[in-house]
Amino acid sequence: MDEAMQNEELEQQKVLLFLLGQETFGLPIVHVREIIEYEGVSRVPMMPSHVRGVINLRGNVVPIVDLSARLGRHPLKSGKRTCVVVMELAFDEETMELGVMVDAVSEVIDIDSREIQPAPGFGAGIREEFIAGMGRIAERFVVLLEQATTFNI
Repeated sequence: MDEAMQNEELEQQKVLLFLLGQETFGLPIVHVREIIEYEGVSRVPMMPSHVRGVINLRGNVVPIVDLSARLGRHPLKSGKRTCVVVMELAFDEETMELGVMVDAVSEVIDIDSREIQPAPGFGAGIREEFIAGMGRIAERFVVLLEQATTFNI
């Protein structure tokens, strides 16, 4: 593979697109382990309101975060397309699995790093620290979420 092709690959970022309501958001695919159907969760007392509870995923306890509620919106109502994006994230030098409840998963795309703009200071409808950037896809922008702050429960 020549250097030009390697540079082109380095400039691409694989992003999972998903829906919350009518809005499309994106997450880097690198931390996504799997996508599962949303089924009931076991409630855990005294958890923040955006944590729906936990599930047993192959013997592991995985907390489930309602991403809409985490972003300061109305909690999600589960429907037939509601799913959980299971991610593996590092917090304080420890790795943990975390499930993120979304309305629907759309697709995985490549976004050219030159098409990612900084987070706007206003107008996105969610707190700025949750936004890693704005990815341009065709003629629209998609909010790319900042994993460190968005999923720190």
